[in-house]
Amino acid sequence: MRTTEEHFGIILDYSEQHSELITNKFVGARGKENLHRQWQELVDVLNALQTETRTVKQWKQVVADWKCRVKKQYAELKKDFTAGGGAPVMENLTDQEMRLLNIMGMTAADGDEGLQEYGLEFEVCS
Repeated sequence: MRTTEEHFGIILDYSEQHSELITNKFVGARGKENLHRQWQELVDVLNALQTETRTVKQWKQVVADWKCRVKKQYAELKKDFTAGGGAPVMENLTDQEMRLLNIMGMTAADGDEGLQEYGLEFEVCS
């Protein structure tokens, strides 16, 4: 089954009201239960569009894959733009991709520049 623009539009419409579906951040004592209930509500709407259906797990994978593709595309466009070779990043993303990035939060795409990274330091031998 192919995921259509209509599917992505429904996911975005629903997620703009329930951003925890995209961010995977649930709040409160019953947050995890509420998140699962919201996924089930969304999946019921998505599956009503066609005869073939997907499970909650399968739709979650569709959304996860989509988020990865959009973040990767954004990173590549940003790299080209900062290197001076491309058009402004936002001009090369669709409205749906921009909506998804806005729901995820730009830190998800850009990273947190104020966050110090820790780990092992390696010397590069030449």
